[in-house]
Amino acid sequence: MSPYGPQSPDDPDLRSLARDKIASRTLPCVADERLWASHGKGETCAVCDKIIEPRHVLYEIEAGKSVTIQFHLACHAAWRLECSARGTQATTV
Repeated sequence: MSPYGPQSPDDPDLRSLARDKIASRTLPCVADERLWASHGKGETCAVCDKIIEPRHVLYEIEAGKSVTIQFHLACHAAWRLECSARGTQATTV
């Protein structure tokens, strides 16, 4: 499996998952106040709901007071693209 996680960044299904979670307000579009990248340690991805395994790149963002969101690398990219498409990437929690 690739370091991106279970999908690739240009997977239309991945973008659809991100879009649906944004529309349902399950996943906010927020500005990354802080962003870390490391290897996963069993976190659940905010977009695809799959485990971020140690062989995957984990993106973790801090978005407001005590709010952290974890993503696979590809899921973070899909989420950012969908937030950008909605014109809402600069809001904060």
